[in-house]
Amino acid sequence: NPRPWSEGYVGSFHRHNETSERYIHGANSGAWTVRIVSGVDWIKIDGNNKGAYNGEVQEILGGVLSGTGNIKFRVGMKSTLNAGHSPRYGLIAIQKTNGLALFFVRQGEEADYLYRPTDLRTQGPRTNAVKFSPYTLTDPNENESSSGLDLNPRGGAFAAYPSQVGYFFQWNQTRAYLIGTAQGGPHMVDQTSTAWKKQNEVCPPGYRQATLAEWVHSLYWNVAVPLTGLGLSPGSSEVLGNFVYGRYADGFYDQHAPDPVNANTDEVGPWKRKAKKGLLMINHNNYAAIFFPINGAMARGRSGFLNGRMYSSASMVWLTSIKQGTIPYNTHWETGHIGISCTMLQNEAAHVRCVKE
Repeated sequence: NPRPWSEGYVGSFHRHNETSERYIHGANSGAWTVRIVSGVDWIKIDGNNKGAYNGEVQEILGGVLSGTGNIKFRVGMKSTLNAGHSPRYGLIAIQKTNGLALFFVRQGEEADYLYRPTDLRTQGPRTNAVKFSPYTLTDPNENESSSGLDLNPRGGAFAAYPSQVGYFFQWNQTRAYLIGTAQGGPHMVDQTSTAWKKQNEVCPPGYRQATLAEWVHSLYWNVAVPLTGLGLSPGSSEVLGNFVYGRYADGFYDQHAPDPVNANTDEVGPWKRKAKKGLLMINHNNYAAIFFPINGAMARGRSGFLNGRMYSSASMVWLTSIKQGTIPYNTHWETGHIGISCTMLQNEAAHVRCVKE
């Protein structure tokens, strides 16, 4: 079975009008072969160094590249898409001495389905499937104050790259907090909302945050909408159905990462634009993929990340659904744990991922 390439990357992301390189260089021993499995008509690879030929990839006919030692190749596009065009998806296989790894390629930044309404599952139809933005929500002002900044309704903006973790937000609130800063206690409110208020939506116009049912129908391979908290443990392989942990070559992470990356390369970039390794969610039917960087969470009265399991080392995103009383749902992932419908207090802050209205 294919395994994550823990010393390298799990996929690449290219905007609709980009053809330039995504640089893949990771630790390996022994012989290796990289092969384009799907998308050879629009994906190209070569074995040149970062930045060669002004960053444009030189096509290798047949889409097959081999070598020995550390794995190094570049991924580029043969053509562009029209603005507003739906993304297209491809697959590259990386054969290493210790097994096969899959590498998922996406061209196009438009919001899209991971699992489409037509993708079958034994749990029933995906009637609540929605299109997700590939980007986490951030503060367009890049405010650095520990007190955060109120962006007002619809005032959030998308991060520039999928690997960037963005800013923290409280549930159904519009104040943005920077990753890694101490919280201003008076500014993180002890709210007790019992229902989601649309007027507090912080996603930009045309987008909103997702319900639990939409999250489950859109992103999970074959899971029913749970009525209580549900956590799954994928084990040491770091793979469960349509999940794989690793790094995402999106034109930022790969261009700022050390050469080559290794198991300890978990984040790159300055705090305001921090990019991290994370979780790539996959649809094996059409190779669609969406990336969630590991972004942690924040709590009132504590500095920086919440220290401990499922906080600093996890990807945590708010849902609009209330579990009970004033306790809202969130979903989170970390190495060794998938929390599909877990809870956080409203005086804590997590990240926001928007869906198309």
